[in-house]
Amino acid sequence: MPKQTPEDVERMISAYLDGELTQGESQRVRLLIEDQPDYRLAYEEMRQLQRLTGAIPMPQPPDERIREIERQLAVAAPRRVGFYALWGGLLLWLAYLGLLFVRNLRWPSAMEAIVGIIVFGLISLFVSVAIERWRELPHDRYRRIRK
Repeated sequence: MPKQTPEDVERMISAYLDGELTQGESQRVRLLIEDQPDYRLAYEEMRQLQRLTGAIPMPQPPDERIREIERQLAVAAPRRVGFYALWGGLLLWLAYLGLLFVRNLRWPSAMEAIVGIIVFGLISLFVSVAIERWRELPHDRYRRIRK
């Protein structure tokens, strides 16, 4: 094992207790704990601390606080906007197909229909992202940070 500082070993012991090490690393830490009394003591202290902190009951926030947090989150935007965008995009695509029919007095080819779907899909994506960014703007903690 390469030369490590006591802080490195303590970090490894902490990771060992959390089950974050590979099998080889775990074996090395186990050997260190068995061979070195200082590290064995650090291991016992960390294990005891882990037991004590694991026994602390975690209070649950009241339901009204959870609902208030959900209302404040921009991510919890109503789904209606997505459905409006979907139906609006579909109506625009149908209007595009109708315009092609009226202009050429024929139904558009498959390629024209696919191109229309792609164009309106990209426009709908751009509009939905712009709306989401606009909604998140009041909550953006980094908007005043200059590079």
